[in-house]
Amino acid sequence: MGHFVGKEIDRLDLGEGFWVDIYRRMSYGMQQRLVAHFIKMTDLKTPDFDLAGGNIVLLELNITGWNLTNGDNQPVPVSKEAIENLEPSVAQKIAEEINRRNEPLKKA
Repeated sequence: MGHFVGKEIDRLDLGEGFWVDIYRRMSYGMQQRLVAHFIKMTDLKTPDFDLAGGNIVLLELNITGWNLTNGDNQPVPVSKEAIENLEPSVAQKIAEEINRRNEPLKKA
């Protein structure tokens, strides 16, 4: 087992010739940036959970590329706005794959 997360990329097949590339595993720093978006402390005793914003950041941190197009069949660059406009089932599929790859490692 290594001590550092590499920058390996996995390609997810979305069907019909479309794909999205995601990091194989998130680093500690990526995880901490994600947690910061999920949990906001409004005061020292009351955390505020932002699931919607956190899920957008999950995709932003992990998607490295895709070949998705708009209704005019023009390429759409990866951006926060594009991620927010994904079909919910597509976004959910990507998020599930990211989460599956980032389950805690089992000890040998």
